[in-house]
Amino acid sequence: MADTPITIRPYQCGDEEVINKLFNRIFYKSRTVEEWNWKFRENPASKDPADWIVVAERDGRMIGHYTSLATEMKYGNSVVKTGQPVDTIIDPSAKAGMKLIGKLYDLHVKHNNGIALFGFGFPNEAAYMVGKRFLGYKDLGEMVQLFKRQGLRISLKRRFRWCPGWIIHLFHHISRVFYRFEIFIRGFDTCTVVRAVTAFDERVNRFWNSIKDRYKIMTVRNMSYLNWRYKSKQYRIFIGEKNAELTGYAVTKIENSGDARVGYIMDIFSRNDKIASLVAGCLRFFLEEDVDYSLCGFLRQDPLCAQLKRMGFREHKEIKPIPVVVTPLTQEVDTEYLLNQKNWHLTYGDTDGF
Repeated sequence: MADTPITIRPYQCGDEEVINKLFNRIFYKSRTVEEWNWKFRENPASKDPADWIVVAERDGRMIGHYTSLATEMKYGNSVVKTGQPVDTIIDPSAKAGMKLIGKLYDLHVKHNNGIALFGFGFPNEAAYMVGKRFLGYKDLGEMVQLFKRQGLRISLKRRFRWCPGWIIHLFHHISRVFYRFEIFIRGFDTCTVVRAVTAFDERVNRFWNSIKDRYKIMTVRNMSYLNWRYKSKQYRIFIGEKNAELTGYAVTKIENSGDARVGYIMDIFSRNDKIASLVAGCLRFFLEEDVDYSLCGFLRQDPLCAQLKRMGFREHKEIKPIPVVVTPLTQEVDTEYLLNQKNWHLTYGDTDGF
């Protein structure tokens, strides 16, 4: 008996409940509908999910889903809409085949009808292979994950497994005196005051206007976007000030990864690339929270990548770079311009995975 035909259609109000259940079942997550609403309905780049989501159904049952996360980006001298593919799902039990992703994508592009100028993303290995074959992915390059140790606990545990825990604990805390002194030497700036805040105020809009021409392609970092992106309590926001004016900001996040406590610098920006005080503020916070090491991600050719390396960050052989892809979606896109990594600025905060 032949399978019932698959229907592919745009998102309709109410689909979010089914989409979210499918997402949680396939990816073994526990995302709430409130989180879905934050991500797709409260997004300042687009409050209408119907422009960015398509679903596949068979016999009235949802078996697939393709979504782009809308993002406003500076592109040359303009501000344009772009889409980042996220949460792509094909229910294995439906036996629909990988070609269904291509069909979902085709309707997604057609329904979007030029709203997004291009797509960009950070695919895992499986998604990368599908995207290259079916979705027109083009390689932009790699996001380097820069590493900085902030204590010896993990290193000692791995090298001296026989060592009693109290000795490891002792040497770990002694080592942190050195790391605290290193932060003072590398990051002290009497002109900049770094402090934690709970949200961004209107000064960040003036800050954005002062730095937006540093890169040709990057997410619009205004107050509405930054407060939406980092609304969750899992993030800690730091700002740099001089004479009551905002001179820069950094956003951090701490997670446990295996037996390590990891601090992520999600986003960091300052006037004139003077980020030393902001980095020092992040690292001091990580030390207070007993972080084992910190990570910060930039495209390899971003000048901030070289600057972080001069401040003691490095590439680590066990922490792989993240592939970055782009997809032109309209004839207006200059592909050569889009694929020039030197035009871009991306951080962990631009990804969906952090």
